[in-house]
Amino acid sequence: MMLENSNCEIARQGQTWVTVASAENANPKAIRLEACEFERLLRRAMEVLSTRERKALMERSRLTNAADLGVAVTP
Repeated sequence: MMLENSNCEIARQGQTWVTVASAENANPKAIRLEACEFERLLRRAMEVLSTRERKALMERSRLTNAADLGVAVTP
């Protein structure tokens, strides 16, 4: 679960990601990311998840089509 407050600090399960805007409130164990870097990482994560979803949907479609035709499917 992610929480976000007004000073751009985002915390998840005890680990804190801090943007430059809230660096003065950071603890020494914080991972510091600039907003643009966070956005780039988030965009990349979304691309990876989208690719995985497309592959899973193609595989499910392949298996469904094979089942409809009564064909044995090998992995």
